Amino acid sequence: MQDISGSPSLRPRAPWSRWVKRDGARIFFIVGALLAAAMTAPTAQAEFGVNATGLSLHGEITREDHYAFGEMLQTQMLLVPRGHPIALTLDAESGDLRAALKIARLITVAQTQYGARIAARVPSQGRCHTACLAVFAAAETRLSAADAVFAVTQLETLPTLRDATERETRRHYVELFLETIGAADPDFAQHIVDRRLLSAGDVAGGQYRATEMRKRFSAFLAIEKDSEEATPALSQSDADGPGVL
Repeated sequence: MQDISGSPSLRPRAPWSRWVKRDGARIFFIVGALLAAAMTAPTAQAEFGVNATGLSLHGEITREDHYAFGEMLQTQMLLVPRGHPIALTLDAESGDLRAALKIARLITVAQTQYGARIAARVPSQGRCHTACLAVFAAAETRLSAADAVFAVTQLETLPTLRDATERETRRHYVELFLETIGAADPDFAQHIVDRRLLSAGDVAGGQYRATEMRKRFSAFLAIEKDSEEATPALSQSDADGPGVL
């Protein structure tokens, strides 16, 4: 993982140093809001990338990844001219839903309060499973290669509590997850509920190629023009999965 906390790229440089000086107050509030939304500051475990045009997140989303993502996002908001899209490449397994929902909130705050335009993308042969879906859904625009795979599986890495407290905690995160997905595509959120996919332990029970996602849930994503060649769809059972939310 690239450590950007002390990167020289955070220091103003020509030719945009005058812009930083002029909009110093705006930068201060952007950084403050993003770090406040991130809430905590330990080391992240997923593999992150950052360059002049965008961000990337690869691997399993772990407990503190929202903090590292917040740092990267605020850096991009300084580097990328306002109104220009910030690319976010996702190739991620599921993992910690709480961290994913915090990342989704960072994206929402950046877009709604500071005018950022996040363009999420899942690359060829990439995957975006459960927790990753919340991050993907929060972006203003959502693209995918035709052969990328999306999956909804049993929730992982929720607090280990007991009895009523455990059930209430789980319900809270399920509701937040479904609200995030529903904001992007209500039909997809309803499908997750109807098929009880968050309670199914078998990953194949809720697994789709991007082309199938586009056909069934067109508001959730668009297929990249250069990857629209035909790809075989994964089988999808019409039977309800085991368990209940």
